[in-house]
Amino acid sequence: MQRRDSRLLLSATDLVNFHECEHLSALDRAALDDEALKAQRTKPDDEAELLFRKGREFEASYLEELKRLHPGAGEVVEIADPFKDPGKAAAETLAAMRAGASIIYQATFLDGDLVGHADFLRKVDKPSALGNHSYEVIDTKLGRHAKASYVLQLAFYGDLLAKVQQAEPHEMHVVLGDRKSVPFTVSEYNRYFRRLLQRFRKSIGTPPTETYPTPCAKCSTCAWSERCEQQRIDDDSLHLVAGIRSGQVHKLEEAGVTTLEKLAKLKRAWEILHLPELGRLVGARAPS
Repeated sequence: MQRRDSRLLLSATDLVNFHECEHLSALDRAALDDEALKAQRTKPDDEAELLFRKGREFEASYLEELKRLHPGAGEVVEIADPFKDPGKAAAETLAAMRAGASIIYQATFLDGDLVGHADFLRKVDKPSALGNHSYEVIDTKLGRHAKASYVLQLAFYGDLLAKVQQAEPHEMHVVLGDRKSVPFTVSEYNRYFRRLLQRFRKSIGTPPTETYPTPCAKCSTCAWSERCEQQRIDDDSLHLVAGIRSGQVHKLEEAGVTTLEKLAKLKRAWEILHLPELGRLVGARAPS
């Protein structure tokens, strides 16, 4: 999420973040206008930096492989500094598409409030506004198995690509860490992608949707994790109970039990409707 010339731009990563944790998106949006909040983000640790570097190395090695497969002049086009000037990069991408390049690296799209940087575009023999050819998206990932986040990113790029070439790609592809290419049919994911994007835009609108730092799988790699943990401590949140699930928290809150202090004072927590297993959690608190 970024501002350029007072315009808010949303990326594929922003959409994936929203899918995995709406509170993360809310904090990212608020930090654009709040330097004090922005300063609360933690810097990536050594492991995160290593994964990022390894990912770029894998991407670069795949680019070299594609260059060997397409050795002709102009067959592989690299878009330079796409993050520095997305508008210029988008124009260069379109020019390469019209020229019929076989591979376009760091293909960039800019459409209203959406900006996309696809790892690769590959030419296919399907007519479009470009002529007798069109393109499909390829993304490289270090993972050994396809994930929902990969598909969402591909769908994001594929939707922008479809607008440029005025033809929906048939497939989108992720190349995994073992070099296996996994295809996905674009039409099978478009409806869900567009509904999610609509929800995302609404959530960061004015007024923004209220969110809470509910623990999730994203916490281990999130730059806001320390801030969120401190908020839960300050709130005496039920989420601090070891092993408690979000559904259990919701039912407790509906019953008026909104803090650890209130939970600890319950004599018979297992009497709360549908939560007999909470008897063992009474008085359990996160370590201080």
